[in-house]
Amino acid sequence: MGTKILLFVVLCLLLNFVKVFCAPPTFESDFSKFTISEDQPIGSSVFQLKAVDRVGGTKVTYGIVADMFAVNQNNGDVSLTRTVDYDVGEKNLDIRVTAQDANGLESAVDITVVVFDANDNPAKFTKTTYKARISEDTPIGTVIFDNLSVRDVDYTRNGGIQVTCDDSRVDIVYKDSCNIFNLNRGAYSTRTWTGNITLNRPLDYESRPTLQLSLKTFDGSNNYVQSLEVEILDVNDAPPYFIKQVEATVNESIPINSSVNNVVAVDGDKTNRRDIRYTMNGCNEGGYFEVDYKTGYIRNIKKLDREEASLQRGFVVLCITAHELIDNTTQPETIGQDPQTTAKANVTINIQDDNDNAPTFDRNFYEVSILENIPNGSGLPKLIMTVTDRDQGTASFYDFKLLNHTDIFAIFPDEGKGTATASIKVIDTNKIDYDKGPRVYRLLVQAVESRTSNRLIGTSTVIVNILDVNDNVPIFNPPDYYESILENAQGGSPVVTVTATDADYKNNSGSVPDIYFSLVGNGADKFTIGETSGVITVSQCDTPGEGKCIDYEQRKEYQLTVMARDQKGQGRANTGKLTVQIQDVNDNPPVFITTQYTAYINEGESNTIDELKIESTDVDTVGGPTIYSLVGGQSDLWQINSNNVISAIRNIRYEDSFNGSFVFEAKAVNTAPVNSFPRTITVTINVFDRNNYSPVFDPKNYTETIDEDIPPNTRVFTITATDNDSPTSDNGKIEYVIETGHQGKFSIDRNSGAISTTNDATFDYEKQRVYKLIVVGRDGGNPQKSGTATVNILIRDKNNRLPYFLPVIQRTSVLENVAAGVEIYRVSAYDPDQDSDLRYRFEGPKSAITPSGTLVNVNEYDFTNLFRIDERSGAIFTDSNRLDRDLASVITYQMIVEDVGKAGSQQLGTGTVIITILEVNDEPPEFEKNIYNITIDEELPIGTFIMTLIAKDKDDIISAYRLTSNPQNFFSLAQQTGVVSINNRIDYEKIQFTQFTVEATDDGSPSLTGTATVYVTIRNINDNSPKFLEDPYSVSIVERRGPSDTLMTVEATDIDFGDFGEVEYRLSDTETRFSIDKITGEIKLLAGQELDREAESIVSIQVTAYDSPNTPKARREYTIPVYFVLEDANDNNPKFQRRDYFTTIIETTPIGSAILPLLASDRDLGINSVLAYFKTESTLDPEDLFNVGSQSGQVEVKKSLLGKAGIYKFEVTVRDLNGDLSGLSDISTVTIEVLEATNSPPKWILPPSENRSIDVLESQYLGMLVYDCHAIDDDKGQSGIVDFGFIHDGKFTNQTAEFHINSVTGVIRAEIVYDREQVDSYLLQLVARDRGDPPLQSTRFLTVKILDVNDNVPMFPMSNGVVLPYKFSLSEGLVTKGTSIGVVKATDLDLDEYSKIYYTIVAGNEKNWFNLDSNTGNLTLNEPIDRDILEDDVLKLFIHATNNVSDYSVIRNKRQVDPSYVEVQIKVIDDNDQTPTFIYPTGTDQYHGCISINAPYGQSVIQIQANDMDSTGPAGLVYSIQEESNLNKMFAVNLRTGMISNRDFLNNYDTRIYKLIVIVSDGKNSQQTEVKIFVTSPSNEQKIVISQKPSEVRLMTPQLIRTLSGVDDIQYVCVMKVTEHILADGTLSESQTDVYVTGIVPGGSADSYSILPQDNLKNKLQTAQTSKKKDEFEALYIDRLGDSSSSILTVERTPVLVVLIIVILLIILALILFCLACFCIRDAKRKKIKKYNAEHGRVVTVAQQPVEPTKTVNPVYNNAAFVPDTRERAPEPIPHAEIIDEDPAVFHAAPLSEPEPSNDYSVVQKPDPEDIDEPVIVTTFEPEDNSEPEDIPPREDSPEPVIETEIEDHPPINHSPPPPILEEEIETEIIDDPREPSPPPFMRENESPRTAL
Repeated sequence: MGTKILLFVVLCLLLNFVKVFCAPPTFESDFSKFTISEDQPIGSSVFQLKAVDRVGGTKVTYGIVADMFAVNQNNGDVSLTRTVDYDVGEKNLDIRVTAQDANGLESAVDITVVVFDANDNPAKFTKTTYKARISEDTPIGTVIFDNLSVRDVDYTRNGGIQVTCDDSRVDIVYKDSCNIFNLNRGAYSTRTWTGNITLNRPLDYESRPTLQLSLKTFDGSNNYVQSLEVEILDVNDAPPYFIKQVEATVNESIPINSSVNNVVAVDGDKTNRRDIRYTMNGCNEGGYFEVDYKTGYIRNIKKLDREEASLQRGFVVLCITAHELIDNTTQPETIGQDPQTTAKANVTINIQDDNDNAPTFDRNFYEVSILENIPNGSGLPKLIMTVTDRDQGTASFYDFKLLNHTDIFAIFPDEGKGTATASIKVIDTNKIDYDKGPRVYRLLVQAVESRTSNRLIGTSTVIVNILDVNDNVPIFNPPDYYESILENAQGGSPVVTVTATDADYKNNSGSVPDIYFSLVGNGADKFTIGETSGVITVSQCDTPGEGKCIDYEQRKEYQLTVMARDQKGQGRANTGKLTVQIQDVNDNPPVFITTQYTAYINEGESNTIDELKIESTDVDTVGGPTIYSLVGGQSDLWQINSNNVISAIRNIRYEDSFNGSFVFEAKAVNTAPVNSFPRTITVTINVFDRNNYSPVFDPKNYTETIDEDIPPNTRVFTITATDNDSPTSDNGKIEYVIETGHQGKFSIDRNSGAISTTNDATFDYEKQRVYKLIVVGRDGGNPQKSGTATVNILIRDKNNRLPYFLPVIQRTSVLENVAAGVEIYRVSAYDPDQDSDLRYRFEGPKSAITPSGTLVNVNEYDFTNLFRIDERSGAIFTDSNRLDRDLASVITYQMIVEDVGKAGSQQLGTGTVIITILEVNDEPPEFEKNIYNITIDEELPIGTFIMTLIAKDKDDIISAYRLTSNPQNFFSLAQQTGVVSINNRIDYEKIQFTQFTVEATDDGSPSLTGTATVYVTIRNINDNSPKFLEDPYSVSIVERRGPSDTLMTVEATDIDFGDFGEVEYRLSDTETRFSIDKITGEIKLLAGQELDREAESIVSIQVTAYDSPNTPKARREYTIPVYFVLEDANDNNPKFQRRDYFTTIIETTPIGSAILPLLASDRDLGINSVLAYFKTESTLDPEDLFNVGSQSGQVEVKKSLLGKAGIYKFEVTVRDLNGDLSGLSDISTVTIEVLEATNSPPKWILPPSENRSIDVLESQYLGMLVYDCHAIDDDKGQSGIVDFGFIHDGKFTNQTAEFHINSVTGVIRAEIVYDREQVDSYLLQLVARDRGDPPLQSTRFLTVKILDVNDNVPMFPMSNGVVLPYKFSLSEGLVTKGTSIGVVKATDLDLDEYSKIYYTIVAGNEKNWFNLDSNTGNLTLNEPIDRDILEDDVLKLFIHATNNVSDYSVIRNKRQVDPSYVEVQIKVIDDNDQTPTFIYPTGTDQYHGCISINAPYGQSVIQIQANDMDSTGPAGLVYSIQEESNLNKMFAVNLRTGMISNRDFLNNYDTRIYKLIVIVSDGKNSQQTEVKIFVTSPSNEQKIVISQKPSEVRLMTPQLIRTLSGVDDIQYVCVMKVTEHILADGTLSESQTDVYVTGIVPGGSADSYSILPQDNLKNKLQTAQTSKKKDEFEALYIDRLGDSSSSILTVERTPVLVVLIIVILLIILALILFCLACFCIRDAKRKKIKKYNAEHGRVVTVAQQPVEPTKTVNPVYNNAAFVPDTRERAPEPIPHAEIIDEDPAVFHAAPLSEPEPSNDYSVVQKPDPEDIDEPVIVTTFEPEDNSEPEDIPPREDSPEPVIETEIEDHPPINHSPPPPILEEEIETEIIDDPREPSPPPFMRENESPRTAL
């Protein structure tokens, strides 16, 4: 038992184990939910399987057994693989699903999937087609379709099947079918529906022969559409109807009986149609038209005139009836009269206005009067011209034109329309002058149509009468008088008679005006004028011709002002000019222009350096010419020619002169009378010596005895040499040296020749009694000359010259007002004696002359004691206060100098001092008054005389008057006469008081002035007319009746003061409708007056403003037009054209068709004339079948008229204010008869409206589809066939030049490629025509607008195929940033959309100087341009015009002109905006220079240089020296080069430092700098010896100056001269140079300097050389500082140079002779060879032979000529052979094969081909014997000889430079050609000819 229990337990455990661990997966899905709908989409998920492995927990995979499902084995998703269909029986689907774990255990479940029915099938009719045929007269309610049945296969509870009529799915022509039929429902369920269709409305075959219904079923989800067709059978029942009744527009000028329109009507029946007849009944206002009874054509039977009252509206409405022809056999024909056989239509004929009326003035003639001084801008008073043009539209516009006198008058306004007014105003009153005429202006005015082609013109005439105003001043005739009188004319002598006339008097009464004359001006007191006679005579004077009387010498001309004033001197004044020329009388002697003449001449010449021309002035102009001669003194060597130029009669020698000067006199005398008034002047000519004499000692031997105890430094003896050269020049200045014998005991002063004992000299008579000195005297000339003398000085156990003035004649000047005791001059005298003691005194004759050149009588004026001289100093002092230049201008005293230091004989020297008395002008001019007060009228004409200001001077003549103060430049002043006149406009309203100051200047020295002030009060006159604030005035007011409030207020102002400025107003005398307040200017409408816009839209009146109400005589006025623009008031009722309207239509007229226009008009404007139409409810139109357009007034069909034939009647109200109830209204009655229809013309589908516009792009292609037209015709047979076409040129066609329409399909295609720029639109009249009899047609208008494409590029202006460049200019100084330079403009033919142009600069603006507005093309300056930095003054830009703002195209090389690019040339005009700048020497910022005191005349000192950055550069600069800084006028500067040179001898003056201010100017700007010039002497010069050649030293001079300038306190250094260094033996050094320098140091005070003596300079330089600047001195090769007073003589260099030149010439001559010899030898050889060859007839050629290959160098890379190469090389092959002349023995080698190039040489330099001679071999054959060779004829086939050449005694050829070519013997061996063993015929075997190379 226990065992069983145990086994049972084990078995249970085993079973549980198997159950647990061997169980398959378990499904957890709820399969009851596995259902699908039959409309489940394929691939969609329908169920999710879920199974788990509860034992192993492994992954489960899924499977399915079914053809309509699939499962994802990983996730169990079940999806549908095909559709299922419930309706075919798939209601339950049996499938199996499986789940398997990883151990392969599987579970399977069988499932039944339930399929639900879905509503996936629509409900459908049981029949596929439904058709019915019914008559058009079928009664309403008749069943058309019976037993309609619908079935749905789905079982869906959707509330049942629904069937509806859907007109959205049928053609547009059947859109109302659902209204024509009723759909009736019967039984229905969720699967079935039954019903029928009945007729709901009457049918009309003529309108639609077929109908179509669209029935739609709906089962809740699905729709189904079934079409049903109904064919209508025709019944004959329709009245006629119009197929054409369109408006027409005709010109009023058409001839009578012109066809203007036509109507067409047809019988409405489709079959058995009747003909139509037309009649017109009523509404033919004016009876202008009739209709053709048969054709329907309408023509005019009367002349049309658009301006007639019956045609004022511009149109006529014709009422036309169409009748069916009942019987044409009766007389007259029987036509229908009832509604079934008639139709009515209204046709509008628009009358187009023709320009048949010219503008017309309301009068042919106008006349007005104006004053001659009427202000500019004033309208002609009382002139209003009214012009009317009765035409309409553009023909009513016209321009006003004035045909003549347009420079004086102008018409305004410029244009008008309809009825307008105009007037005329004055624009230039200055040209209106009553006195000059014309006094009547006949003005021709026109009104010319402006907007018509045949411009009609209306004309009128305006007569303007000119009224006189007293506005003329007296006029002198002639205006200027020119007379002359003798200076000594007696008082009362007549001068001239002046006359004047006054145009006012002459023109008004012919009486003689009361004109009074007066004479004013500087000098008017010298003349007298008759107050009324105008006779001018000379005033009485005691001394005619001199003193205060008329004197030619004081004044040669009087410019006076003659004043004439009318009204006995109280009226208007005018001035004339009187010029009196004073005729000279010979009463004065000639006067030289200077007190003496001084000139310079070079020795050996006959003409002075500067032309010496004697000139004198004779204040008289009569007395014959002045002649000159030379007298006295040394005049015998001189002559004066006819030009008054002095020259020598031969070349001058210095020794001819006295101490280098010639002194004589020039004499001047008048020739009439003969030799009258003689005068003389001293002439001094200084001779510039030429060094042509050597110093000469005379005697040559001197003996002098001195005491043996003579002290040191004692002068022993002065040795003197003479030199006939000028003692004032270096040539005549002698320098002394002791050459030998001085033994250190004697020295000599190098300048004076004084021999003195030395500082340590001692003498012993017993030791040496005689000293023999060799003294050398040398001059300073070039070449230098010398002389020697022997001086024997005897030692003893124990010496006079006259003093002299230098110069002999000395000059000075003094002002006449200098007080007594003032030193004016210090004379200079010299005595060679060392112990001289000089005393000075005046002794000898004294003389004086007056300013006129006459001698002063000492009895009249004692001039002898006016000066004294200090006896010791030589200072001259004034000794009197009585100096008076008027009495004595030049005083001459003789002087004595005496040496009193030597007892014994008297030692005297004589001289002359000339003292010039300078005048002091101490009496200034004085005016008659210091202050003047005057009153003048304002607005005086410019040039009007005001007054004469006269000043007087006791001493001198008044030279000029000038205004020193003249505010606003009101006045002008005659410089000579002092006459004041008006210079600028003076307006009292701007200024009431002013003043000016006058200054008079005399001609004294110094010039003095006197002043006077004139206070001017301005008197007011009425010179301003009133001015309106507006001109003209214009105001808009509403039309009205009077009286009224103020309509407008005009206002005028007058800037005059007082009564002249008070303004009042008035209207023209003819104005009756308005009034104006004369004070306020308020304008009102008078009672009983009306302003009616409909009668006159613009009302014009004239308003005059006048001033001076209390002073009528001075009154001025101004007239302007005032325009009242009348605004409309709603004061006119709208009016219907007719009270009753009637028309007939057929019942088939479509809804929306316009059937009758109702025409109404309103004379008001704006909103008052905007009409609105309203239909009134009527019992005669109960169904409201018609509608009236509220704006158009068109009666339209509102609802379908089918089956509603009959007569309908209603009223229409028209109301203005756009229908506002407050507006005015009118009523008309409308009657419409609706007839039954029978037939119709084609109906347009496309275009859908009468006028249609379409858009087409330009530039497309031929055949492009333009439009697809579509029209239908419901008729049967031929009448239902539609053909399409155009009406073109009045004909039916399917082709035009631009379009083609397919007559069948209606497709329109393009016949051309459209170009909008040529034609922008086309208007096509489309025709749809059927083929009936007669054919009927319908038309449409199609506007084809051509749209623009961007097919045109922007273009700049071109000419002859070239783009024209733009040329602009700008001035650099006148423009700033943003300144516009110019505008470039391109054009684009495209429309605005594509023609927007952008501009860009594509080249030339690299520096961003310019800015270009990309939109406007405006080129502006981006930043200022400096012309001075430009290389060229023309800048070029390239600008691109494009339509693309982002166009970044680049200019490339263009092969044709691109008009979108343009060149812009901008010329930059240089502005002189740069100041010149000085160019200073390197290392400094200032100029300095030195000049020797002995420098000759014209010595160059220093060159000043400057630059100018402007375009002119340095070439445009001018240099000058400020006069104040140029003491004694010592220096001058070359205007162009800037070189400064002296203009006088420096040794004549004591000044040693000159500070010149040099100015450089470019004409506008200037700059100045200081130039210091130091005058040095030889005692200031230090010699520096430099170990370099002179040429090198001159180059280093600037560095030398900089180095020395830094030594100690030396500020400036000058190099005076650079010469060759002379060695001790007298020879020139080849390696050393002497440089003479001077040094300048600062002085004791600021800006002062001192020139260092030679010793001081030497000490400073020595110190620097040995210490501070040792290195710098060595760098400049400074060897030593020499002794400037060295006795070494300067060696004459000229002989050395001559010898050197001769030797060079001899060498050149020898070379030439050597070359000639070589040439002759070579030429002889060549001739010998030619002769030999000519005699033997031999020709030698060189055959090409094999050459051993050698390494060669391409000539291009060959630099062997430059790089030596010592390698041995084989002989180079000769490059080529070329015969160079006729000589057969002279040849080049034949060309060889090209060698391989070598790279052995690098390229260093390419040899010059001209330097490499091609090798030439000259061969001469010399036979061994003298026998002549046999004459063997040459064989043509004989081989050419081969020549081998060996060059003896030569090294191998290499590439080193070739050695000189030497003639050598060349052994030449002739070897037979291997190819031809036979020897040459002309040479024996083994013969070795010799060749000479």
